[in-house]
Parts: sequence; structure tokens; C-alpha cells
Amino acid sequence: MQSDRGWKNIIELEEVHSTNQYLHDLTVCQDVEHGTLVTAGFQSAGKGHGEATWASESGKNLLVSVYLKEPCIPVEKQFYLSKITSLAIRDVLKSICPDTVIKWPNDIFIRNKKIGGILIENTIVGRKLMSAIVGIGLNVNQEHFPAFIPPATSILLETGEPEEISGLLNLLVNALKERYGQLCQEEYDKINREYLGNLYKYKEESKYKAEKHIFLATITGVKESGELELKTGEGTVKTYSFKEVQYIH
Repeated sequence: MQSDRGWKNIIELEEVHSTNQYLHDLTVCQDVEHGTLVTAGFQSAGKGHGEATWASESGKNLLVSVYLKEPCIPVEKQFYLSKITSLAIRDVLKSICPDTVIKWPNDIFIRNKKIGGILIENTIVGRKLMSAIVGIGLNVNQEHFPAFIPPATSILLETGEPEEISGLLNLLVNALKERYGQLCQEEYDKINREYLGNLYKYKEESKYKAEKHIFLATITGVKESGELELKTGEGTVKTYSFKEVQYIH
């Protein structure tokens, strides 16, 4: 797949139940071009990972989903889509909020507060990754949030200055195209280095909880398949899938 084809078709909606779901429904009805984007001012049923939801005030934040048709990676490397998406968001924010980091598996953090989230929904047939819908939510100009754990923040709350959402969207699309190009060029080592270099709590001893047990451990890496590698104080390295382990803030 050529990494530069597509990325020009943008569907702008005032309100939708979920940009990911809208894009998925569109693919059922018609042939959707690679790189098609759906943006919305408000999501009435925004989704997070698993059963989680995404809360966002109307017109205040960047809500976008991108369709990747036949992504240029084998199915066993599908977590690289999360890595490049996280890095693309970091690319956009690094000059605005330099403290931005990537929190495994699908969040963007600034100083222990969540500023963004990612939801990637893949379609796999046999051993082939047929498509991916990459959903991104980025808190931009919202000032008040529900009492989440961890707490949420926005660009406005961090900098004191509002940002133009359309401008951020353009920056994000360009960053995603560049990062996706790296993926298609099989620059896995470069992607991994940058991902780990921007990973929240990487090589820092912190508290985690797994199977109702709280323990101290250090992140030593993230496997190609997406599992988090944690090294305990006793020197044992264990791997955890999504939802099997959580950070203790």
C-alpha cells in the first residue's frame, strides 16, 4: 500500500453518535477510500476502550476517526497503529504542551492528567488485517470535566490559550500521514525508540494493580503484540494485556 494515497476525503459532522461507528457504518454501505476522515463537533455516544465512554462538550474538542484500508503491516504487528497514532498526537502537541507523554495502551497524558485518548478498531479476516478505524479524542478548549480517575485536562487548561480546532486537525492529519509512511517503510526500530522515549512511567518504579494485588514494578517495554512488560523488585518480568493491569495514581 502506498502511504500517500488518500487522506483528502474529510467528512465534517455537527453531531454524531460516534465518529468510529459512523465510519464503520459507512464502510458497510460503500467502498470507503483509504485515509477518509470523519470529524464531529459533538458525539452523543463517544467510545473509549472496552466499555469506557468519552465525554466531550460540543464544539470544544477535536474528535476524529480515520479509515485505513488494508494497512501496510501484518496482523501480528497491529499494535504499531497505536504506536504511530500516539506519536502523531505527541508530534502535534510537543510545541504547545512539551510535557505530553504516551500512556499505555491508548491515552495521552500531561503531568498525570489525561488530555487525549485513542480507540482503534481492526477488521481481521483469517491472518490478514483488512482495515482499521483509528479514533482520536483530544481535549482542546474544554474547561470543566467530570470527576474522572485519572483527572482530565485540555490544551486551554494547560496553556491558558484557546486553540483553533481546524488548525489542530490539519496538523494531526499531516503527522498521521508522516507516521503512517514510517510504518509502511518498516521503520519499526525508529518507531519503537520514539514510542518508549515518550512512554509514561517508562523505567520508573511505580505502583500497579493486577488480580486485586498492588505491587511495585518498572515498565521495561511494550511487546509487538501490545502487551506491557513489567519488572518487579524481585527481578521477575511479566507481561500484561489490556485491562489485566492498571496504574495506581
